[in-house]
Amino acid sequence: MTAEIIAFITAVNHTANIAKAVIGTRDAAKIASLQLEFSTALLDLQEKQLAVTQAQEALLDEIKSLKQQLAAYEQWKEESQRYQLHELKPGILVYVLKPEHAAAEPKHWLCAGCYNNGKKSILQKTYSATEMLACPNSGQHMITTRWPI
Repeated sequence: MTAEIIAFITAVNHTANIAKAVIGTRDAAKIASLQLEFSTALLDLQEKQLAVTQAQEALLDEIKSLKQQLAAYEQWKEESQRYQLHELKPGILVYVLKPEHAAAEPKHWLCAGCYNNGKKSILQKTYSATEMLACPNSGQHMITTRWPI
């Protein structure tokens, strides 16, 4: 963005110098030549102004996106504090709602992989010949001998 601003300021100075020359000139041929140069400089000035505006809009979009990412991160950070890692059985890890938060909603377990990726994905009981839990988000399945509820 700095380069665009410098180019814009340079174009403004150039245009102003041409305008001063037009005002100070009395020769008709010289005036016509300066008017053409002045028109060209004005077009260049508009082009530089557009570049500055576009760069500013890009920065504003980036700021908006970063604010949204930060808000999502803060929200996940707060939500993730409600859970703790639990070993369901050797080798099978899930995140479970901490006891102090359990009264507000039904008992459930979260997929550890999704949790570590910043996503809340509740494990679901599958209806198969074996007792299994499945993550609807990652598709991960885990065989268990007891159910979360």
